[in-house]
Amino acid sequence: MAWTGPYYDAMRDLGDRLMSLFARGLGLPPGFFAGTTGQAANALRANQLPGPGTPLRCPGQLRAGAHTDYGTLTILRQDTVGGLEVLDAGGRWAGWSRSPARS
Repeated sequence: MAWTGPYYDAMRDLGDRLMSLFARGLGLPPGFFAGTTGQAANALRANQLPGPGTPLRCPGQLRAGAHTDYGTLTILRQDTVGGLEVLDAGGRWAGWSRSPARS
């Protein structure tokens, strides 16, 4: 897919900027994490999360099961359909939705 290269680069750059902001928020120099995260094994995964209650499209179809994201940072591009759930500290699954865009 032709879009993956530029999109991957943009997401990597966004991750670098976010890590710099995290460092600043912790009272550290902006480049504090650059030497430790710049060579990480980055992954770009394009997953479509069907909305809650959406039936399987094909018999035997598998969906992403419960998992823990790996790495330091996960950037999620979410649409208005939803489908992502997070496990809270009490062991309950809760639906997650994006915040409305702010102007």
